Amino acid sequence: MRKDDVKKSQNKFQYRTPGAFERITQISQTFKEMGKIIADNAKSLTGESLLPPELRTDKARNVLKRAVDQHFLDDDGSSYSYNKEKTKIKTKTQLAYFCWCFGKYLDLAKHKFWRPFEELFNKGSKTPLRNLLPYIKKEKNNREVYTSTIDAFFTLVKADDKSASR
Repeated sequence: MRKDDVKKSQNKFQYRTPGAFERITQISQTFKEMGKIIADNAKSLTGESLLPPELRTDKARNVLKRAVDQHFLDDDGSSYSYNKEKTKIKTKTQLAYFCWCFGKYLDLAKHKFWRPFEELFNKGSKTPLRNLLPYIKKEKNNREVYTSTIDAFFTLVKADDKSASR
């Protein structure tokens, strides 16, 4: 090995310090945790949850509150979720049907219909909720069970809405 080759190899190792990858990973995790803390504090400081603009109405908040109270959804303080042991909505197809009924109830415009629900529930998912709605017709065994409970929920919400407006 020549003297110049030794110097080149020493320069390569000069920039490779042991544990650098672990340190970068640690810094990355710290930033993720800080982002969660900031999101939680933003909700508590402003009193405004991180809902999409279309769902920041009193009508939408009322539906979300009732859905949590009747165990259709779960509210962990910073977001709404489903597919837990204690919620009635267990599959993404059920969630798509719930969102479809919710959008119809709010009279959302056709071009903005799915966007707020995608933003609220579908973070990081590859399958958009709008693509799951046709599967309700295919799930014949469970279709009546969960569509009827979701339909009953929105029937009660509409009835309460009409009685409150009188």
